[in-house]
Amino acid sequence: MADYTEFTSLVNNFVPNIPPFVVAKAAQQCSQDFFGRTTELQEQQTLSVTEGKRKYTLRPQTADTFINLVLSVEDDKGREIAFCQHANELVLDPIPRKNEDLTIRLALCPNLESSEIPDDVYFRHSTPLRYGVLAILKAQPNTEWYHPQEAASYRAMYEQEISQSKILQYTTNPYLKMEIDSFN
Repeated sequence: MADYTEFTSLVNNFVPNIPPFVVAKAAQQCSQDFFGRTTELQEQQTLSVTEGKRKYTLRPQTADTFINLVLSVEDDKGREIAFCQHANELVLDPIPRKNEDLTIRLALCPNLESSEIPDDVYFRHSTPLRYGVLAILKAQPNTEWYHPQEAASYRAMYEQEISQSKILQYTTNPYLKMEIDSFN
């Protein structure tokens, strides 16, 4: 797991002599925003369903995270199961007719107590996270690293990275696509 203080190495060339705890707080804010707006922090779970029971409470296995979105629910044959989500509650439709294990893909978001993110996620998304952290840091008034023009520039690059991430997620994840059949 990558601790938020490790983000200091990402921004040190742009914001020298910054205390690691300041970077860690900015990294936490940026991570919550980035993963809250994208589906990049994912987890796959197995859910054992009971015949006749349609509501299930989900809990993320990754520490200090909460469930942002249920991406998919599939049976053991890979068939998609219809569902509805409200916070950590999953409602299956139709009601299960037998006991079985379902595979669930979840999009997670770090919570307020988080102090780290998984290494693979950190390395894969270091560029947008760097831009976001720099945008936050450069926008802090009364500091030696305050620079509003650079903050706006980094914010624009951060928003562009989020847009690219969303486009990639929508084009590669069939569960997030909405296709309407033609009426012709």
